Amino acid sequence: MRTLTSAFLLTLFMALPASAINFTFPILNHPDAEQDPPPYGLRMDNLFEQAPSSGSLVGGVGGVTSFSFAPGDGSSMSMNVNDLGGDLEINIFGVAKGGVDAGGTYGYGEGLFEIDFTYTMNVEGVPGPNGGWKVTPNNIANNGTITALAGNADIAAGTEWSFWDQVDGNNDSFLVVRDQHRLGPYPAISALDPLVGRGWVTYNSDGSDSGGTQDWLFIADTPIPEPASLMLLAAGCGAVALRRNRRS
Repeated sequence: MRTLTSAFLLTLFMALPASAINFTFPILNHPDAEQDPPPYGLRMDNLFEQAPSSGSLVGGVGGVTSFSFAPGDGSSMSMNVNDLGGDLEINIFGVAKGGVDAGGTYGYGEGLFEIDFTYTMNVEGVPGPNGGWKVTPNNIANNGTITALAGNADIAAGTEWSFWDQVDGNNDSFLVVRDQHRLGPYPAISALDPLVGRGWVTYNSDGSDSGGTQDWLFIADTPIPEPASLMLLAAGCGAVALRRNRRS
């Protein structure tokens, strides 16, 4: 895994015309999650004690509940960063394996879940070689869902929970930056210089704390430009080269 440097990403964005660009980053478990094992990229304590959108509790148990983003677990998670010509949007989506933490494996609710969360408000770029993006402060429009998929022995397929963003003491809701956050004990991963994503979420739409721990903690792999972005990039780089030729 080798991520593009922030400086190169900024070069890409500056070379593009003022139009929509779209990058999709595969995202993986952070190696330093507090309740690992099992490893995870999202922790949602007490999820199965929360009322799903159907309004009927699933009768589950509380405690540490987490979701692995590892492909070997049947997961496939991504982060999409979309620049709509000035307005930024971050979408975290895909399928993850999760359940109540049972100490090296999962207990109640073990299975695959679809996760879809979008930050549409207060998203801004973080410049510099350690930069990326951040969301500050939180907003009710930043929300998403977790949906149980078929094959779960404890939870009916289609059971869906909603969650919203929340702020920390610095008024930040979500950060995805290249700052080596908690990667010091993992030199092999640290050397890859990945983007590190972390953010705070809640079951309460007003952004208030909902008890336990609910947060993102993941690393991002090399971004994959969407085809339209590649075309725009080619056009933008061509324009830059043309300007240089005219100046020479």
